[in-house]
Amino acid sequence: MRNKKLFPAKIKICGIPYRVLYFQSVKAVNANPEGENLEGQISFINHEVRIHQQPVLAMYRVLLHEIIHGIAWEMGITDYISEEHGEKVTDNLALGMLHFLRDNKVIDFG
Repeated sequence: MRNKKLFPAKIKICGIPYRVLYFQSVKAVNANPEGENLEGQISFINHEVRIHQQPVLAMYRVLLHEIIHGIAWEMGITDYISEEHGEKVTDNLALGMLHFLRDNKVIDFG
């Protein structure tokens, strides 16, 4: 079960509202049922973030990863970074943000 304070049902990314949906199965996260298993996915068309439910820190890392994708998209940053490099940069930024939030007690992960 998700912690509703840590894992909201709605967020805004650069002023754009997104619904956040949480799934028990990694297969269910992918909006394309024929697609690969994913821990998280963001849809810029549907304004939706889809997250696989897992241990708190892992799930929050995935949420941050998808939020960073959203920021990069909305700010036009994706125009300057290849998809291959974009995933690595996004992973590293999400992990760095997670450490920052935890280490500085900005968010209490319990």
